[in-house]
Amino acid sequence: MHPLYYDKRQKLKSFTHIQKIPLPKNVSATLRPYQTEGYNWFNFLNDFRWGGCLADDMGLGKTVQTLAFLQKLKHASTELAKPLFLLVAPTSLLYNWQEEAKSFTPELQVTLHAGSKRAKSISEFAQTDLLITS
Repeated sequence: MHPLYYDKRQKLKSFTHIQKIPLPKNVSATLRPYQTEGYNWFNFLNDFRWGGCLADDMGLGKTVQTLAFLQKLKHASTELAKPLFLLVAPTSLLYNWQEEAKSFTPELQVTLHAGSKRAKSISEFAQTDLLITS
């Protein structure tokens, strides 16, 4: 058996609950209890190296949960392994994501990649943490 699968299997066998992970200090939002659970869910999926989905009714704060998680990942990275997050959203929500990122996670360097003035070269994203496009 491949070691990666063995490790996941062992983690699953010893799994008891989703851990509560503190929000990064530089997230300027107070999450409601159900939003904190979503943030913890993202961390759980990341820890197990699984993909997943966070879905609920509109207006319940998935944006802030996602931004808090991305901020945590950025904080955990090193300059040599700096992540570039790609967020794809409907065109009608691009500016909402940009504004909420500015408001809740001001440390994230956000680039909106939309419209006729979008970047033509990947080098223009060198300082970007979060690339938002449709």
